[in-house]
Amino acid sequence: MYKVPKEKIKEFNKEDYKSVDKFVKRLTTTMKVILVPSFIFSILLYLFVFISLILMFKSFTDEKSINIVKELERNYDKKFTIVSEELIDDSDNGLYKVSPKDNKDIVCNVVKYFGEVQEDYGKLSVKYFIDKWDNAEIKYAMTIEESIENDRFFNKYPIYTKYDIYIDIEDYSQIEEATRKLYEIKQYIEGNVGKYLVYPRLRINEYWSTVYYEKDYNVDQYIRYEKYEYIDYLKRENKDLSEIPIEEIENVYFPRSLKVIVNGKNISIDSPEGYENYTVAKYNAPEGVYRIDIRYILNNLDNVEIIDNKAGTMKGFRYNGIEYELVFSEDKAKRNKVYYNIKIDDLKQIFSGAEIEYDYQNSKLNINIL
Repeated sequence: MYKVPKEKIKEFNKEDYKSVDKFVKRLTTTMKVILVPSFIFSILLYLFVFISLILMFKSFTDEKSINIVKELERNYDKKFTIVSEELIDDSDNGLYKVSPKDNKDIVCNVVKYFGEVQEDYGKLSVKYFIDKWDNAEIKYAMTIEESIENDRFFNKYPIYTKYDIYIDIEDYSQIEEATRKLYEIKQYIEGNVGKYLVYPRLRINEYWSTVYYEKDYNVDQYIRYEKYEYIDYLKRENKDLSEIPIEEIENVYFPRSLKVIVNGKNISIDSPEGYENYTVAKYNAPEGVYRIDIRYILNNLDNVEIIDNKAGTMKGFRYNGIEYELVFSEDKAKRNKVYYNIKIDDLKQIFSGAEIEYDYQNSKLNINIL
């Protein structure tokens, strides 16, 4: 075996390795700077995950109160309490009996199925307040039919209480009086329940009115609406109209829609090739006016400058040196702000000299704007 001669072995001198020592110290310091924060970050991350899992579990266990009580409180702006429950699994799914804290006489049914909650509080409260109503005349005139509907998730639970409230009359001449009573029912329910979930209806023999009293129309508008829908029904079904005076029909009934022709040209909208789909003005029966989306008309006028927003959508237009802004709430329509679903006759306020001709016989609306 080869041995290194002693004279070639150099005695260790610490000064010769001072630079190496400095490097090692720097490396150690650097590793501490890197590893210590990483270690702390890892601990914090594990803590975050652990706490998140605890919160998720707590949320899951509290799902019953969140999805039932809090949802009812959010929908009806009042406090509720659970009276009883019939659960079908460990996830709190099942049937609950719930009451508003300010009225224990009302006990509603609530079915919870994981993320979905269905209830009949609104309908039950309507029935409750109508039973307490002291208006004998209207209560005598109306009929309330109660039925039970099974929940689509739990067919064994016959829980959904359903009410049909209606007034029976014999003919057209009684529509106005009946509508006034239906309107009073609407106001009473809205004043006591708030959220209006049961709509009273009108029935004339086999005819069921399609007018629902959820809009903010006044009573005269509802009367016109009811009369219009009944005449329209008789016309569609080829029923006898002789009971209604001709003058009444001419005053109340107009075609539901009119094909719009602007400056002699039909206004068509995008449609499959080979199929003509014309823009129409639609009749609003409660208001007794025709309306149209003014953008269809503007796009077909040569003397109007369209103003688009950055997304390329029409936001306004310029006509005769005046700039107009389109708005999507009629309450905001004033001065140079124009409601997009404009009344036909209001076109004359924008386009001076506009000529409007209603051709009811041919279901056409001729508009000339120069």
